[in-house]
Amino acid sequence: MKEQVAAAPLGILPPPPYRLVPEYLRRCRRTGVLALLGALAAFALYGLLLAEGEPGTFGQVVLAFGGSLAVLGWRSLRQHRLGSAVAQTGMDVLCKVVGFTEQRSRLDIIALVYTILVPPLFSRPERQVKVSFPYQQGKPLFLPGEHVLALVVEAQPKMALVLRQDLWPLDFAAEQRRLIGARLAKVDPQTGWRIVETSKGPRLMCDRDVEARARAGAARRRAESGRAG
Repeated sequence: MKEQVAAAPLGILPPPPYRLVPEYLRRCRRTGVLALLGALAAFALYGLLLAEGEPGTFGQVVLAFGGSLAVLGWRSLRQHRLGSAVAQTGMDVLCKVVGFTEQRSRLDIIALVYTILVPPLFSRPERQVKVSFPYQQGKPLFLPGEHVLALVVEAQPKMALVLRQDLWPLDFAAEQRRLIGARLAKVDPQTGWRIVETSKGPRLMCDRDVEARARAGAARRRAESGRAG
């Protein structure tokens, strides 16, 4: 068996500790608690149906719904623990994307699920991890070779926090964002990473994002001009 060499920190991000977007931890905690409470209520209702006799199809639906809520609650609280951990000791690494699926609810896409390969770290072998991004709420920060930028911690080796293209859920100061943009430009010069000044402060973008932003702005100005005329 080929010996795996432990990966080193990538060095694109500044060293920890990191500041997280406040809404990230609040949302993880809120979703986790509400989902678990909903699961308990569903299981309690199923227990009442069972006590009254055969629960039937409705009872099976209630039980399945409660199980889904329990899984959602567990995953949300686990994500909260991961976010808290990487904020203190996270290591930035490149993880190769080896799989992709769409998570659906009936006919609607609700999330994009990526399977990534976390390199050998913390005396542990290379391993696969699944991460999901809510549909139409951003995509991972991709780098050459179908890699994504992620943060990992020794305490939770089976998880990874993959950063969105705008570095969410990390909250960097303007100067830190400019430094990260310069480092990304060196690692991936063809994508054209840069920091663009926006009304909400400096934002990390690539050439494709800048062009799309310019086209949207031009279309908006034409529409406004047409209404004015």
